[in-house]
Amino acid sequence: MTAKCTRDCPECSQRGFRRSNHGYVASLEAIEKWIGCTKDSGYAPYRSLILTGGEPLLWENLEEGVRLLRESGLGQQVNLFTNGDPSELVTDSLMD
Repeated sequence: MTAKCTRDCPECSQRGFRRSNHGYVASLEAIEKWIGCTKDSGYAPYRSLILTGGEPLLWENLEEGVRLLRESGLGQQVNLFTNGDPSELVTDSLMD
């Protein structure tokens, strides 16, 4: 969702993505397009959609993006792959 991160953990599986996509931030339009293309492809609903990047809590469109994904019905749940930092960005609406 974003290449931004508060840490630079050497064991992070997303480290290469962050370095090669420095400055990347997914737009809501990109999420809406992905939802449309996935539905048009005859997808089978996924058990889980996992938002990652860098640190998804730093994605400026996180709450709206999660809402769009939940409402799309593409996944039974929407999860965040996060280090939890900064924890003050974890809101009640994300925990539903």
